Amino acid sequence: MREATIRPQFLEGTYVGELKSPKGKLKGIRLQTARQEYPIKLPKYLVPILTHELESGSPMRVWVTPKKDTWIALNIIPLSPKELAAESLPIATPSLAQPSKPYCVQVCSKSNCCKRGSSEVYRAMEDAIATNPSLSNIRLEPTGCLKECKKGPCIRLASTGKVFTQVTCENAPAILAEHGPRPQVLR
Repeated sequence: MREATIRPQFLEGTYVGELKSPKGKLKGIRLQTARQEYPIKLPKYLVPILTHELESGSPMRVWVTPKKDTWIALNIIPLSPKELAAESLPIATPSLAQPSKPYCVQVCSKSNCCKRGSSEVYRAMEDAIATNPSLSNIRLEPTGCLKECKKGPCIRLASTGKVFTQVTCENAPAILAEHGPRPQVLR
């Protein structure tokens, strides 16, 4: 089974300070957006560049990816104050306080559903997740019988327990898009 990857996102705001290790080494930055302050860890390749470039209050766009309970910077782009005001659009990103957990979709892998095409449905959903960034937080999981054998192939949304029957390769991506997770919008 292939794990869904998390797509990088961006935050826009102003640089308000450094995050340092107990030994005083620069490990990250603090970015103030319109809604809250984010601690963002920096990879080693960004540290030398930023030690000479950053000034308090500098507007920037930071491409980030969530990792456990923190953000990791992938790239930092300085902005002019006009750009920050003009481009402050809602950002679809998981909340730092509650990192997004994969949204689990279970696919019946028992014999009746397999005979009716559940393996092909599983592959179609994997392809949809891989090609559609809005579905990147969905994790597929094979499961046992969903008690709808004569109406297979069947899938279940683990969070709600809702079961879909007679799922096909054609309608599976639409089910994921319609009933999958909704991104949280931050400013």
